[in-house]
Amino acid sequence: MPAHLMDHTGGRLMVVYAHPDDEVFTAGGTIALASRQGVEVTLALATGGEEGEVVNPELRGVVSLTDLPAVRQEELACSQRTLGIKHLVKLGFRDSGMAGTISSRQPAAFSNQDRDEVTRRLVQVIRELRPHVIC
Repeated sequence: MPAHLMDHTGGRLMVVYAHPDDEVFTAGGTIALASRQGVEVTLALATGGEEGEVVNPELRGVVSLTDLPAVRQEELACSQRTLGIKHLVKLGFRDSGMAGTISSRQPAAFSNQDRDEVTRRLVQVIRELRPHVIC
């Protein structure tokens, strides 16, 4: 394909996920490709990924669940650099964890937030950054 057809300079893409690391597992290749093609990528995250588990068996016993929030932030910084994410927006909600857990019953959990408030925060970011595509 001719190079001029692959130049998307000036394009703006916003990807929206609940937790850090979701962007890598679901759309990492697409995000990296868009960034390399000149698209300005914004990642909007509802939560900081405070809940979860250590999936890698080599890290079990090395990384505790109390370390997980810091580990997630390090992973997020690496993801931002590697995928070429220009803007990182944190909507500021707390990770809900799995349905039915103590975490999911916390008042600050994302799953317990007022939909209008969640929508308001996201719309504010959309109006500010004016993405051409949101996924």
